Amino acid sequence: MTPIASHPAQDADIPASGQTAHAAPIELQPVTELPTSDGALLAKRLDLIGDLKVRLRAIVGEGEVSVAELFRLKDGSIVPLEADTSPVIELQLDERVVARGELVVVEDKLGVRITEVGSVGA
Repeated sequence: MTPIASHPAQDADIPASGQTAHAAPIELQPVTELPTSDGALLAKRLDLIGDLKVRLRAIVGEGEVSVAELFRLKDGSIVPLEADTSPVIELQLDERVVARGELVVVEDKLGVRITEVGSVGA
């Protein structure tokens, strides 16, 4: 096994085996005013984060079954969903609804055609 390189400046703060580390409290200054959106760090700078990927989840509906019913599930079983037959699909980002739409077929996969975006109530 190769030993990990040591950094003397960092090692000075690490107590030797059997010694107690000294911790000193720090005093934080209270923030009295939050920055306005005019000075936002990434305001109008989509070029900095535009290539980041986020995962959206398309929600058709939810269903509830007992544990016994769960263990009896097999091919062909049907789980009823607590959703009406409306074609509206919710798109979620981090469990928050960010858009709604309808299911469509895109080549050989499912997709969602957006019908409502932005501040949509859950």
